[in-house]
Amino acid sequence: MKDEVRLPEVSAWPGLELQGLLSEGPRQRLWRARRNGVSLVIHQSQREGAALDWELQLRVKLAADGVLSPTVQPTAQGHLRKGRVYVEEFVEGAAPRTRRDTKEVFSTVRRLHQLTGGHLQRPGFLSTRALLEADCGGDVDLTAMPQEIRWLLRRAWSLLPARPQSVIHGDLRRENIVIRDGRCVLLDWDESRVDSPFLDLVDLPSWDPPAGCAVLRAELELGALAWETASSWRLEPTYADRCLRRLLARRHPTAATCQIQALKAY
Repeated sequence: MKDEVRLPEVSAWPGLELQGLLSEGPRQRLWRARRNGVSLVIHQSQREGAALDWELQLRVKLAADGVLSPTVQPTAQGHLRKGRVYVEEFVEGAAPRTRRDTKEVFSTVRRLHQLTGGHLQRPGFLSTRALLEADCGGDVDLTAMPQEIRWLLRRAWSLLPARPQSVIHGDLRRENIVIRDGRCVLLDWDESRVDSPFLDLVDLPSWDPPAGCAVLRAELELGALAWETASSWRLEPTYADRCLRRLLARRHPTAATCQIQALKAY
């Protein structure tokens, strides 16, 4: 099979049967597979080894503390990956629909943040706070864009609170959140890193800042839009352009206002 030639690493999981390409993006490719009647997903990541180890080890640790993601299947030798390839369970479930579901999602994301305060940064990555001074980290290369855009992105990131910092999932789109047996399972941790937890919270419709902080969600979205622009600039230029246009259409608040409201809200 053609896929077997492209993925020689799958031999590290004896009995694994490829069933075809599931999705292909600039950061990773996914295949459906089965082994002993169990549905699995094969990931071929573009991350360097240390960055991939950080993600997989983090997920194992978090699962033990109740923050669920698809269970990583070890190789026959007990390793979590072979090269840039790893295998995980295929999660059956549904997108959040009820109020109880949205509360479960919010609770899970908050627990992720609470458990990982002080966690070491993902190798090769930088937070938005660090990128106020540095130019490159993870998928971000600020030297690849015009100076005026770099200034705009850093201006948006300066509004994010310096503290707290924690591991964030980094890509909490609806398709990356599954409710299984009443529990929230978070999929696709490829963009996880240490950063401001508000970058996760603004993606959640269930998060409402408390009274007195009504402006906070809209303004924190500036930081998230700036991140999407920067991290997609080289990999997904059409998407980066859409994010940049949305960012340009927004009015910046004062940094002081955003910082004070953020401290009240989290």
